[in-house]
Amino acid sequence: MISTTDHQERERVRSRIGSLVMRFCQRQLGPFHMEQLLGYVESHVDGRVAPDSPGRILRLLQEKGELGYRVVDRTRSLYEILWVGQRPAEQAELFAARAS
Repeated sequence: MISTTDHQERERVRSRIGSLVMRFCQRQLGPFHMEQLLGYVESHVDGRVAPDSPGRILRLLQEKGELGYRVVDRTRSLYEILWVGQRPAEQAELFAARAS
């Protein structure tokens, strides 16, 4: 179970770097190393970012259904962005509704 303090900390970090993680994912559809995400976030904020923060935000965004990714190779910290925004199935339903 996630404690209230942990939840509050996640939200604080998300508010600080969440939009940067989303922007990186929109530009980086396909494979990437976690170091690339960390480097992107650090290059757009004042000060340092805890090395695990971008990964935690990435997981949180997936849990909330805002993007999809998969772990390609955990040992090499290689991930792949599958989609950002609406899930592909939801997009198909949207296009079908508009076509009729």
